Amino acid sequence: KSKKAKMNRVLCNYAKQVVNSQGLRSMNTMAKVSQGTSTASPTMQCCVVMASGPNDKLQFNQIVHNLTNTLKANVEESRSTILGSDFTTAMLVTVPASVTPTTIVDTLSAVAPEYTIASRETSAFSPLANTSEPTKVLSIDVEGPDQPDIVANFVALLSNHHIVIKDIITDTSSAPFLGYNIFALKAIVAIPLRCDMTKLEGNLQKFEEKFGLAVAVSDPTE
Repeated sequence: KSKKAKMNRVLCNYAKQVVNSQGLRSMNTMAKVSQGTSTASPTMQCCVVMASGPNDKLQFNQIVHNLTNTLKANVEESRSTILGSDFTTAMLVTVPASVTPTTIVDTLSAVAPEYTIASRETSAFSPLANTSEPTKVLSIDVEGPDQPDIVANFVALLSNHHIVIKDIITDTSSAPFLGYNIFALKAIVAIPLRCDMTKLEGNLQKFEEKFGLAVAVSDPTE
């Protein structure tokens, strides 16, 4: 009950911000999704680099070394984790304009042949940074028995409410005393002010009941 009460409080507080004209003006200028700190210029370009392979620190060291030294890249943001027996990373980098995604893949594949490497050009900032629509950033935590379709249903729920996922992390852990594995999800999302918060709360509760999960919504700034 306490978790549902907190979810209700957070969503209700957010709904009050929507109808408060002063709050609306404030959020227009202050609560947009961060534009990041990338420093792309006419002589530089942004690329996303993805690499996955054996959990071998030497090969990963070669990837980072050649990315920053041979290709003169600057790592702006990155996410790395171990998935199964593989070490997987995704990086936003700025590189000289003469360095193409193909150049990145060829250079890194040569020094880490056991890794699968991909790269593509991207813009310096998130598309959300250029929208005039104000948003509120909230955190959603999900936990319960591991089962199929949780992530698919969760992502569809957010999409139906025009909610943008900024970060999402999922994990499973063993719970022998319960007889099943525990699934955990943590998402940081940007919710537009036009979102129907009453309907969102109802759909989150239906999602919670359908899968037997505990869902908690919180304000990461509190």
